[in-house]
Amino acid sequence: MKKIFTIILLFTSFFSFSQSRDKGTIELSPVIGYSQSMVFIFTSEPVGGINIGSNVDYYFNENWSFRSGLFYQTMGSKEVKFLIFSDEYSEKLKYLTIPLAINWHFGSNKNWNLNYGVSGGFLLDAKAKSEDGITIDTKDISNSFQFGINAGIGYKLTLTENIGLVFDVSQFIGFTDTNKEKSRKNFYTSFNFGGVFKL
Repeated sequence: MKKIFTIILLFTSFFSFSQSRDKGTIELSPVIGYSQSMVFIFTSEPVGGINIGSNVDYYFNENWSFRSGLFYQTMGSKEVKFLIFSDEYSEKLKYLTIPLAINWHFGSNKNWNLNYGVSGGFLLDAKAKSEDGITIDTKDISNSFQFGINAGIGYKLTLTENIGLVFDVSQFIGFTDTNKEKSRKNFYTSFNFGGVFKL
């Protein structure tokens, strides 16, 4: 029993190893995750998709970094209903998104992070499906750019001084309409997993 306890203690100590990050340190964090998006919080059903891309952190000190990156994201909504009026359709909007955020690293080993900022997304593709199953291209009536706020929280599991694993949740709330004809804004959440590499 004593040997098992010693092994567990050594194993835990190994993975709680602190990664020191000085001013000028750059971290690359490629991630992949599952996302859900809707266009109205209370009157639409979410559409699922894949979030794939990478964050880049530039450290000012061990507590603060500037975060940007590049992501391929699927947004839209599975079904939309507004009060007693029904406007049922499913819509998938695919964006190339660039976040800009301040990232706070906290906890005894600075393994936790909390970030907040803005994002801009460039529309790559837009498709809608009607109640009868007909799919149409809606890129012409969709806005080519969206802007909004983003926030997230994550945990970094340290493997070595330069390598780790990351688990995080990120959210986006759109300020701009996705559609030129109707007022619709994206609400987006993704659950991600990936690696962390000190450059």
